[in-house]
Amino acid sequence: TDIRRDLATAYERIGDIQGRPSIANLGQYDAALASYEESLRLRRLLLGARPGDEELTKGLASSQLRKGHVFSDRGRLKEALASFEEAARLLEPLHARHPKDPVVARDLGVVTMLAGDALGHPHRPAFISGLIFLGMLHPLELTKGGIKPGTLQLAVHRESVQGLT
Repeated sequence: TDIRRDLATAYERIGDIQGRPSIANLGQYDAALASYEESLRLRRLLLGARPGDEELTKGLASSQLRKGHVFSDRGRLKEALASFEEAARLLEPLHARHPKDPVVARDLGVVTMLAGDALGHPHRPAFISGLIFLGMLHPLELTKGGIKPGTLQLAVHRESVQGLT
C-alpha cells in the first residue's frame, strides 16, 4: 500500500507540472486532469482499505482541489464547483477534529477562495461568495446589517486564509 500512496502523490505532482494554474506548467490541462483523476482513483482505493486514514483524506482533498482549480481556470465552472464542494466535504471534518492543522486550514481556505472566484459575483469578495457556495454563510445574513456574530465556521475560515495574504 505504501507504493500506491507514493504513486498517488506522484500522479498529483505530474498533474501539477502538466497544468496546475498558479504555478509554471506545461499547459497540458487535459493531461493534468487525467493525472489528478488517477491520483484520486488510487487514493480512493487506499481509503477503502483504510477508512478514516486522515493523511489519505488530506491527499484526496488536495487532488480534488487541484482538479477544481484546473476546471475553473479552463472555464468549466460546474465541474470546478463540484470538485471544490467535494474537497470541502473531505476537509471540514478534519478541520473540526484538528483546528490547528495548518495544511487542512490552508486547503479549506483555498477551496473557499477558489469557489468564490469561480462564482465571480461582481459585488462581493471571492471569499464571501465561496462561503455562500459552501453553505457556510447565507446571502440574507449579509443584507441584515452584517454577518451573524458567533458564526464558528466563518471564524475558522478567516483563520484559514490569514496566511494567504
